Amino acid sequence: MLKSRLAKDKLGMFLSGLCIGHCLLTPLALIAFGTSTAVGVLASEWVHIALYLPMILLVTLSIVPTCVHLQAYRPLVLGVAGILLMTISFGFFGISELLLSLAGASFVFAAHLLNSRAIKRQHCQATSGA
Repeated sequence: MLKSRLAKDKLGMFLSGLCIGHCLLTPLALIAFGTSTAVGVLASEWVHIALYLPMILLVTLSIVPTCVHLQAYRPLVLGVAGILLMTISFGFFGISELLLSLAGASFVFAAHLLNSRAIKRQHCQATSGA
């Protein structure tokens, strides 16, 4: 059970990290290589959706239950704020989209990190009898 809960947060941090990497590297690749097919695929909208939808799912499946069970609200606030920022970024282009997406993915990463720490802390307290 503990490993399953932590695995969701690890996957959420991995996907958030991919999103951050994508946000930072795609513009650099476009500058360096132009709009070649490979770079064009990275810049396409479906890549954004492919990263965004699983992130929503993982916030829902990992952070929400921990918030309810442990009353750890900070990860939930960060996760929801991150998802909202990423949602808003779909309405922008250029540097505004980049900054909103980076902030959103960073918030979601931090939310999963705090969530996993809350789970570990609760597990340690439960096993030590405190």
